[in-house]
Amino acid sequence: MKRFRKKVNRRVTPRPVPWRLILGFFLALGLAVGGGKGLRWLLDPHTFPIQKVRIQGTLHHVSREDVRERLAAFLPAGFFSLDMEGIRRALEAHPWVRRAAVRRLWPHTLIVLLSEEVPLARWQDGGLVNVQGQRFFPETSPRGLPVWKGPAGTETVLLGYHLAMEKAMQPLGHGISAIALDERGAVRFRLDNGLEVNLGRQAIMERLRRFVRVYPALRDTVAMERVDMRYSNGFAVKPKG
Repeated sequence: MKRFRKKVNRRVTPRPVPWRLILGFFLALGLAVGGGKGLRWLLDPHTFPIQKVRIQGTLHHVSREDVRERLAAFLPAGFFSLDMEGIRRALEAHPWVRRAAVRRLWPHTLIVLLSEEVPLARWQDGGLVNVQGQRFFPETSPRGLPVWKGPAGTETVLLGYHLAMEKAMQPLGHGISAIALDERGAVRFRLDNGLEVNLGRQAIMERLRRFVRVYPALRDTVAMERVDMRYSNGFAVKPKG
């Protein structure tokens, strides 16, 4: 009885291009053809010019024109003479670019992968704060960002408070429009409906949870301008008007 073996189509994973081997081959070829003249021919920008640039990444604040302008000074160098580190630094100098990666694709393509900054808040003294708690300074700012204020170097502290407050207030249907941290560590925040809440500088997270518990009843009872949660067993309310 004959046995038949079923053919299995195996997925072939593309291997990375061995640039060193390719470059070594052309160097050897250049030296074999004409020594120094062959090497100069290989590195001549006109021998393997960059003819195409692929820009990848989800871009909201960085235009492709901006990218091409920053690449313009590098592209004439040609495929083998591109200053890849210089290109990366030039791209990351753009205030909205968090990270840039560049690579060559044989025989005449440059691939650029960009990751943009994701703004979370506007720092009152200038600049924006990203989702890592780091400040950056673009020329324009998106509208609707919450405003943070605090001593220099406290961006990550305010990031932690912001995330906790957003999570706590989400079930109540409110967002955070501002957070302030003073020199003593006292925290105040403002909801998107204008209500200001003072948490003080002790037991901040416990006071936040207590505010979340009492807020629905307060909201249905009185129009409020400010709530002070700095009392150990209660709170104070300032009505509007």
